[in-house]
Amino acid sequence: MPHRILLVFLSAILLRLSFPTPSLWYLAWIALVPWLVALRGVTSRQALWLSYLCGLMFFGSLVYWVIHVTLVGLICLTAYLALFFGVFGFVLTRLRTSPARPGRADLGLRDVVIAPSLWVVLEWLRGWLFTGFPWGLLGYSQAPALPVIQIADLFGVYGVSFLIVLVNAGIAALITRQRSSAVVWSALLPAVCVAGSLGYGFHCLSQPLAGTSLRVAVVQGNIPQEEKWEPQLQREIFDGYVSLTRSLATQQPQLVIWPETSVPGYLSQEPRMRSELAGLARDLHAHLLVGVPTEIEDRGRWTNLNSAALFSPLGAIDGRYDKLHLVPFGEMVPPGLGWIRRFAWIGDFIPGQEATVFLLDDMGMKASALICFEDVFPELARRFVRQGAKFLINITNDAWFHQTGAAWQHAQASILRAVELRVPVARAANTGVSGFIDAQGRVLGTVHDAEGQTLFVRGTAIAILTVPPAGRRSGYARWGDWWLVVAATALAAVLLPRRTAHNRKSQKR
Repeated sequence: MPHRILLVFLSAILLRLSFPTPSLWYLAWIALVPWLVALRGVTSRQALWLSYLCGLMFFGSLVYWVIHVTLVGLICLTAYLALFFGVFGFVLTRLRTSPARPGRADLGLRDVVIAPSLWVVLEWLRGWLFTGFPWGLLGYSQAPALPVIQIADLFGVYGVSFLIVLVNAGIAALITRQRSSAVVWSALLPAVCVAGSLGYGFHCLSQPLAGTSLRVAVVQGNIPQEEKWEPQLQREIFDGYVSLTRSLATQQPQLVIWPETSVPGYLSQEPRMRSELAGLARDLHAHLLVGVPTEIEDRGRWTNLNSAALFSPLGAIDGRYDKLHLVPFGEMVPPGLGWIRRFAWIGDFIPGQEATVFLLDDMGMKASALICFEDVFPELARRFVRQGAKFLINITNDAWFHQTGAAWQHAQASILRAVELRVPVARAANTGVSGFIDAQGRVLGTVHDAEGQTLFVRGTAIAILTVPPAGRRSGYARWGDWWLVVAATALAAVLLPRRTAHNRKSQKR
């Protein structure tokens, strides 16, 4: 058993290294092999605990930055996320084990197909259960590998995850089986899929982007989290953003984007700020999108919305988006868990009701904003695009997590959203990765200092983005997570015959 623990420990290390930082993405293609080998010949209960241990080590090291917000939250989150690894090992071992030969140690072609199917179904569940936390999906690790991730416009990020697990399972099958025709197919299937995916990826990257050019600027204020809501610093913070924005005037941006809650006050209660923002948009003759808290009366009490407001070049507020997917235990408490407020401070926000699509009227372009971690949810971004958005914006604040890998892990999601939906993405963070991504996943530029640092620096960046024409949609935008249906069907095709065989055996007894 000790050698099996070492193997799952090795897998956890390789998995972690494939994500930022250090983002050694190529390690993901072999990271699961030690873990899969460790599961050969064990009982399903042993597989559960070995896999859970792997999950604890991986997720604990991946989301360690949560400790800067809450230690208890980090422990609970890690313990919860590790359950998905535990379920993966348990179910995979149960499906692999033959009733005739319990504890079978080899891995075959069927296992090579089952493993990635099970993996992506569990990743999808993780993105939905208890409001969802699809952070660190295996496919995100490939964000720097542009030829690999182009298939996301057909299969979504889950398709990239499927391919990675397929290769890992194929390698594990080669290691654990003796020579047979099954070994050949176990190696051939992943090889063909990888070759096809890379061929498609290089083809996509060779195609020029077509559409309308849009000059977009992002502003990164770099306001320390402990100062962000200090009343005596409100004017200084606001003036800092205004100053940075005015410095862009000579570059003539058509759209300027401020980060999440960059306006330090409610616009309804701050007429002076509202007037200055309107004047700023008029002076630059540009659209200005700002992150701002909104206070409304809800069922007899005043409550908050996390919003993005768009000022037109004429100074009018053209629209407002209220965040739909709130951060559990950060902005709200899930139903039935209100007692937690006795032990921790948690924001009191309510979700918005509409997937707003902003119209940049003088250009006829449509855009939507994703606030904070909303961009890690593929289906939410797809919802905006299906409603007409041809350009996505992520406004966020990663200052909570200090100098950690959190901001870079977050930025990976935006890259996959751009490729999935074939739309450009602009990101504006209070601090984080503020910059631009084209529809093929290329990072076009970021806010950075003279040394190239992007975190905890103050500045602006501008880029010309190619916005696709109306009516053009990717396969993922049209069909969504159809690949998950295929994966779930493949699992059901294995489970149902086994269940039937088990029932028949029970009846004979």
